[in-house]
Amino acid sequence: MEVYVLRDRIISVLSFAFGLTVFIMANAFARPGEGIIGNPAMYPRILAVAMMVLSVVLFIRSFFTKDEDTHQSFTFTVEGMLNVAIGVSILLAYVYILVPVGFILSTAAFVLISLLFFKASIKQSLILFVPITLSVYFVFATLLNVPLPSGIFF
Repeated sequence: MEVYVLRDRIISVLSFAFGLTVFIMANAFARPGEGIIGNPAMYPRILAVAMMVLSVVLFIRSFFTKDEDTHQSFTFTVEGMLNVAIGVSILLAYVYILVPVGFILSTAAFVLISLLFFKASIKQSLILFVPITLSVYFVFATLLNVPLPSGIFF
């Protein structure tokens, strides 16, 4: 058995087990009588089911993929490690300012800075950050009924 095929099978089994665990543990968030949309357990369950489905796809695909098809070389570079550090710093700054500044402004800033960091053009970033922020707000505040931090402005 090829190394990379075995790796895909192990990762798929572990991912499926993690997804199943999340699905089961989401029962702690369930509110009886809330329905599908208002139930806080619904979002983790959706993500868990998606993870389990994708892990099954990976597992099945591992039987039809040759090792040379999946082999990719990867090297650590200073630039790559710096990019990871900057990405993590952006995420930590977002978490830090989320409550005091509020969800809408901090998410808008996070999306805009992330788009620029990941090499989107300034024009693309300025066009996309508002719809992305409002879409995320709509999903969490309206569909999932999750209370979001209002902060000083919103």
